[in-house]
Formats: sequence, structure tokens, C-alpha cells
Amino acid sequence: MRCEICSKESDKELCGRHSRAHELLKETFKRWQSAMEISWERYLEEIRSNPKTGSWVKEVAEYIIKKKKS
Repeated sequence: MRCEICSKESDKELCGRHSRAHELLKETFKRWQSAMEISWERYLEEIRSNPKTGSWVKEVAEYIIKKKKS
């Protein structure tokens, strides 16, 4: 099996780095949500457009957005 984002060999849908980035996205969303009313989709868009967001996190956000649209 390969990572859906980077095609690196993986046991799961995402490789270790992208899985960790996904976990961080979910953890951070909880904090954002408690600070303001924001949807998961809007949060992902904000993360994706933030120039300070790391590349792995951006890639995961983009992957989730594209996956939801298909």
C-alpha cells in the first residue's frame, strides 16, 4: 500500500508523516473550535492558505478537501 498523498510505502492510507500531520490538524481544530465558531471545511481552507502552515499539514488539508469534493 502507498500513501495517498506522497506515494511513499505505507501500511495505511497515509504514511507516518502525513498521518501525524492529520492528527495535528484534528487536535488544532479542537482548539480553534473552542475559540471561535468555525466549521471543519473553513478551518481546512484557513490552514491551507496560511503561509506559516507546514507543507505536510497543507498537503493533508488539500487531500481532505479534494477527497470530500469527489
